[in-house]
Amino acid sequence: MWFCLASASAFGAMGVLGKLAYDDGATVGTLLSARFLLAALLFWMLVPAGELRTLRRRDVAIGLGLGAVVYALQAGMYFTALARIDASLLSLLVYTFPAIVAVAAVLLGRERFDGRKAVALCLASGGLVLVVASAGTGAPAPPAHGPRWTVSASGAGEQTIDVPVRDGGQRLVIMNADAGAGVDVTAALSVRAPFLRRLGLGLLIAGALVAPVGGLLLAAGVRRVLRDRPPAVASG
Repeated sequence: MWFCLASASAFGAMGVLGKLAYDDGATVGTLLSARFLLAALLFWMLVPAGELRTLRRRDVAIGLGLGAVVYALQAGMYFTALARIDASLLSLLVYTFPAIVAVAAVLLGRERFDGRKAVALCLASGGLVLVVASAGTGAPAPPAHGPRWTVSASGAGEQTIDVPVRDGGQRLVIMNADAGAGVDVTAALSVRAPFLRRLGLGLLIAGALVAPVGGLLLAAGVRRVLRDRPPAVASG
């Protein structure tokens, strides 16, 4: 029972943690790599090696096919969808699994479809339809209280935000305070690089030090050319 509760809690938190990872610049590839690497480490820590030697090759091939192909494809599609829609809506859509499993079991001949299963599927699917259908109703929340903004500013008149430079992509979103249509804005972008001032000062000092040396070398070269040149002979 405890393993079931831990699995359900981890699965429920997966969408929220995935959104936080996307906000910090993670990609679908990095999330999948980290997830499967952690799963592999836990697998080899918890499963004794002696039990694996007793498995038949057919069972190993089926397990690898389900994990490396089917589940990897499902996880990739899940995190790809997570980058495009809300975690709550995606979690609700994932709860279509019971219907998929029930239909697959009946088609494979492992279970019989009776009245009890029909009632259970209708109740589960009906609740899911009601929740998903009402997900887009109601007034939208104010933009300032919506997504997890890095920085934000709102109000009348000119507004200024300072965005720190970090790895990954960044998006600038301009909306009305009531999230309504019709946005009229004049935006200006400026970049501040404090190191450029220090770099320019360093180059100026280096130029001031190198310039006299260059002048001395130039003067020495001119003197040597004038000294080695033969004297001019004039005839009249």
